[in-house]
Formats: sequence, structure tokens, C-alpha cells
Amino acid sequence: MATKRQKLFLIFFLSKASLFGLGYSLMFSLSGKDTWISVLFGTFIGTSIVFMISKIMNNKQNIDINRYLEKNYIIKILLIILSCYFILEELTTLTNFMTSFYLLKTPNYVIGVCSIIVTLYIVNKGLNSILRASEIIFYITLFMIISSLLILLTYTKTIHLLPVLTTPPKPLFKSSIIFSLYTTIPLINLLNLENNGKKIILSYILTNITIVIITLAILGIFGSSLTKIIRFPEYIVLKRIKILSFIEKIENILSITYIYDNLFLMIFSAYTVKNIIKNKIVYYMIIISTLLFTIIFINNNYIYALNNYYLTPYIFSIGLIIIIILYIKAQKKKPKLQIQRDT
Repeated sequence: MATKRQKLFLIFFLSKASLFGLGYSLMFSLSGKDTWISVLFGTFIGTSIVFMISKIMNNKQNIDINRYLEKNYIIKILLIILSCYFILEELTTLTNFMTSFYLLKTPNYVIGVCSIIVTLYIVNKGLNSILRASEIIFYITLFMIISSLLILLTYTKTIHLLPVLTTPPKPLFKSSIIFSLYTTIPLINLLNLENNGKKIILSYILTNITIVIITLAILGIFGSSLTKIIRFPEYIVLKRIKILSFIEKIENILSITYIYDNLFLMIFSAYTVKNIIKNKIVYYMIIISTLLFTIIFINNNYIYALNNYYLTPYIFSIGLIIIIILYIKAQKKKPKLQIQRDT
């Protein structure tokens, strides 16, 4: 059983995972220098989604998720598709990032296979192993983020952030919706936990505060024009960091925080699939099929990768539909139980 502290640490990783590479690029292309404002609006929208997730977790006496999925095959299939898409998305981002900046001559499939092996190994170790790993890695990640932000903020120029609210309302709103989906839908994996959803809203808001500061640092250093054309601006900005004026190239160490985010979402998504599908052979077939699809159709085909880039917000909407259905289901049975208690 997850402790409250471990649960809050998981939110920190899962909320940031989908933003790396894909999420940040989409938001910068839509809202430019006002991206940090879209993050604030998106946090407000996302809080309502996290509220529904917390209510589902708090009302597990009203709705048994596993029993409900056994009866409702449509929701079950949609949840499996969504979890597999999380794995596909993180695999695509991770392989592209690694082959672009770390392992330039390494084929994508090698990184993909290694990532899946690590994912399957940790999932087989069980939920407790995943939670303990998140607790240990959280403190390392937090230290790296705070240290890098303190240095990066000294390089920011306010001229790159002004004037504010120059983005038209429609793209600004669209950027906010994208942020809210990217930071909340991965939290659907929290429904695997046995305990309640207390304090997950607070943890979500605190995580988003770090995202706001990261966004301000990127915009304040590069400006809106460069952030729209740079691949992985959240990594490139780390190249500005120097220690004692001669220690350089530490961005490769600091950027491991992004890799942790990706791996945790892959691991927890695979755990969700395993939790739904009790047959190990079918479970392995689904995960391996996701890996093969990613390698064959996404990483080696620019058109597929581009379509995936634009389709992600719509696919994440599947998760929102599942959350709304489960929330309504959890709330529906509550009055009936109250009547029984009164009688």
C-alpha cells in the first residue's frame, strides 16, 4: 500500500512526464511568450480534473474500480488503449531525445528495447518497488531542479517576457487546455493505489509551480521566437548552466530528471495494463506490440510522428472521458448508501 508521501511523489513525476519534448513544444508554438500564463490557466482547469480523480479515490467504498472494469468492457479497453499510448508517447520522446543528444549513433530500436526491458523488470518487482524508487529519486530530482532554476533565473531577461497577453484568446485557451490534459490525464494511473486521494490537489499545484518557473526561465533566456523552433528547449536551456565558470556540459546530468519522468509514466502505465489484464502472456504481448509499433511506424516515419504530435491532445481526451464516467459513477451510489444507513 502506498504511503501518502509516496503518492505525492508519484504526482510530481507523472504530471511532468508528457510535457517533455511534446507538451512544451506545442504550448510554445501556440502561446509564445504568454506560455507561462497558459500554464497558470491550465493549472486552474487541471485542478478540476484532479479534483474528480481525488473524489474517485476517496469514494472507493462506492465504486470498486477493478470490479467495475470487469463489467464494463468499453471502459476497460479504452483504459488499456490510453495506457499503451502513454508508453508509445514516452518511448517516442525518450528515443528521439537520446539519439539527438546522447547516443547519436545508436539506433532507436536499441534504446526502445532497453527502456521496455527496464519497464517490465520494475513492474514485475511489484508496486512497492515502484513506490520506493519514486521516493528515493524524488529528492535527487528536486535538488537538481531547484539548483538549475536558481542558476537559470540569473540569465533571464524580462524583455523576452514583455509585453504580456499579446497572444489571441483562442490559441492561449487551446494552450491552457493542452497543458491541463498533459499534466492531469497521466494521473489516472493513481487509481491503481489502494489509499485515498487526499492532498493530491495540493501536490499537483506545487508541481505546476515548478513548471511555471521552468517555463519563465526558458522564455526569459531564449525568447518566444527561438522557443518555437528549438527542439527540446527545456534541455537546451540547461546548456547555459556553468559552475565556477569552468565546469560545463552538466546539462547531461541535470536532464536525467526528464528521463526519470518518462520512465515513471511508462512503468506506471505498464502496471495499469498488468492490473487490468490478469493473463501474463496477453500482458507481455500488448507491451511488446506497443514497442514494435513505436519502432516501426513512429520513429522511422516522419509523417506518423507528426500525426502523433497533433493527435496526442485528442487521445488524451479519452482519459478525460474515463475520469468523468468514473466520477459520475462514484457520486451516483453515494445517496443510496446514505439512505441505507438512515434506515
